[in-house]
Amino acid sequence: FMFYNLFHFHVRRDDIMSEWFVQFSGAEAVFCLFVPVNKQFSTYIKFADDVKALADELKLKKINILGWSDGGNTGIEFAIKYPKNTNKVITSGANVFPNGVGESEVENMKKDAAKMKAENKPERDIRLLQLMIDEPKITKEQLNLLKAKVFVLAGENDLILRSHTEYIAKEIPNSKLKFYKGASHGVPIERAEELNKDVIDFIKKLN
Repeated sequence: FMFYNLFHFHVRRDDIMSEWFVQFSGAEAVFCLFVPVNKQFSTYIKFADDVKALADELKLKKINILGWSDGGNTGIEFAIKYPKNTNKVITSGANVFPNGVGESEVENMKKDAAKMKAENKPERDIRLLQLMIDEPKITKEQLNLLKAKVFVLAGENDLILRSHTEYIAKEIPNSKLKFYKGASHGVPIERAEELNKDVIDFIKKLN
């Protein structure tokens, strides 16, 4: 058997990991999954630093990352900051700047954040919403310089604008792009079996 490490995560939701993937094993591969969990909601770059710290602790020099939503944003930030430690990255429903969800949605989030502050809602929830309003701030130049193999995917009816997902794939050299027919932002749950196969094939492929 070949061994592959695979870090997979959704920054905001550790409670749904058990629902995500049925298995990561094949006739020629065994995947060891690591699920980092971050509760601070600081910045995506800080999340990437946390992933690096875990990889270092596990003595893994190069890792594969599968990130859903915020986890996808973190995966891209990791590949930018730690290129020598990145093998392959798969992102589901990621965005590289806030307006990737559309300007009107960002404005709605700003209104919701203001309302939450006025109603003294939990600081943790406000920080989470503010994170989506302010970040990420990944530039075209940063995407152009990515060396890792990247698989950019999203649902056909994703929260992230189709044009934004296409932009990410276009600006990352030699990336792969796929939209899952009929799926929403929840591709990893709605299309788990199909996605599992795609991820395994992508990671096992030598080039």
